[in-house]
Amino acid sequence: MIVLDRETHFSIIFQRAHGMLAAKIAEKLEPALRPPAKYWLETLVAIADHDDGRRGWNGDFHLNDKGFPKDFTEFGFDYEQAVRVVNTAECKSSWVCLMVSMHLVELYSALEEAKKLVEDELARQKKLREFLHLPKEDAEAYYRLVKWCDELSLRVCKEQFPDSFPGDFLEKLPRGKSSYLGRKSELVVYPWVFEKEKVCFEYEYRDIPKREYKDDSDLREELTKAKICISPVDFKRGDVTRLFNVEHQPF
Repeated sequence: MIVLDRETHFSIIFQRAHGMLAAKIAEKLEPALRPPAKYWLETLVAIADHDDGRRGWNGDFHLNDKGFPKDFTEFGFDYEQAVRVVNTAECKSSWVCLMVSMHLVELYSALEEAKKLVEDELARQKKLREFLHLPKEDAEAYYRLVKWCDELSLRVCKEQFPDSFPGDFLEKLPRGKSSYLGRKSELVVYPWVFEKEKVCFEYEYRDIPKREYKDDSDLREELTKAKICISPVDFKRGDVTRLFNVEHQPF
């Protein structure tokens, strides 16, 4: 879960809702950034499902030591959850599995406790690239798209928007191009990566007034009866060369 503490209540965004927003972002990208057409739908699936496999609602797994809903950043490395994610992806397609496997390595490669997972996934990726006849550099380029959409979705869900220019650095786009997030009257990304001049995305969240919970079942019950809210966010193309003080670079 993504948990926003509003002091009087919590706003909760499920991880799958964050994944769905990331896929919505990808769906509106400039076609030049996309992988081959035969893998485009599978790329969207990988983006939407990259964070599945969380544990069930039992015990107090989703609560911190204060009894508050636990934000995803408060969870430690979970080997079983990571394996569930990639095994589920493997059942969908080799391409989905490759993208999700690369995401796991990106997340956990620096963790000593994830060493076995990373080694296993690197070996899996080699076999998948060979099966797909996909050069390693191309796989990396297409994965950057997955990671970029994931990060922008997280920024939106966590409401982490810059207040000034030149803005915040985002993940690199495919082929190593830098990208930035900024704000004038509306949000802007540079370089402009979307097919249309203005794009609007929506994601769902739930507000829960109760602060402390005794266990996961208590929290789950509160979330089940909570009203579903929809939050829109707009991005508009602007004079980004001037705003970010950089030269425009084609893809």
